[in-house]
Amino acid sequence: MANEINEDLCRLCASNEGIKMNIFEPEKNFIAKINFVLSIVIAKHDHLPKMLCHKCVFKVEEYCEFRQLCLSTDKFFRSKLPWPDDSSQQGTFLFQTCPVTLARGGAEKKN
Repeated sequence: MANEINEDLCRLCASNEGIKMNIFEPEKNFIAKINFVLSIVIAKHDHLPKMLCHKCVFKVEEYCEFRQLCLSTDKFFRSKLPWPDDSSQQGTFLFQTCPVTLARGGAEKKN
């Protein structure tokens, strides 16, 4: 059938190359990481591929860590301002902990 989607393709890049991992593997927390960095909604019963290629796994992990670093840095700089910052409300709202940090057991201590 022409409308069928190859379930072996990577859900993020559509590649059929390399090592694949199941997107719903509980120990890896891929769903939360993808949502954190890409805002893509993935559901078990959405009839779309359920695999990630090793390249996308690496990129999602790396981008998640980078995003967390940027958010932490922004929060740090804003805390050093000598006056109330109007955008601090937005920064507080956007500040989240990356699922990668939690999954690796290295969650930062928050003040």
